[in-house]
Amino acid sequence: YLFGGYSGFTWLNDFHAFNFDTNTWAPVPNSHTGAVPSTRFGYVSAVHENFFFVFGGYDGSTWLNDMFEFDIDRGMWSNTPAQGIIPSGRSCPSWATHSGSIFLFGGYDGVHR
Repeated sequence: YLFGGYSGFTWLNDFHAFNFDTNTWAPVPNSHTGAVPSTRFGYVSAVHENFFFVFGGYDGSTWLNDMFEFDIDRGMWSNTPAQGIIPSGRSCPSWATHSGSIFLFGGYDGVHR
């Protein structure tokens, strides 16, 4: 999956999937329903079970710390309810999934890397 980005001229929040069987990209059907993430680049994403998750990024003026999930089966976006100490806004962090958790490391917040 590929979400959003920056074209060099425009901030994006489009959503595409790559089909490994046919080697083709295509827009994800019904991907702009629900709480669609705003335009951004430098976010991180992961697939866990039947959900595609997006965290953070930069929208051209703000380093973001919001998190969204796309329900692959239902074709709908929603805000991911998060609790605890929410990471600060950042772009280009690293993250990995393991045993039902996502681990976030680093990034850039406009001042620190």
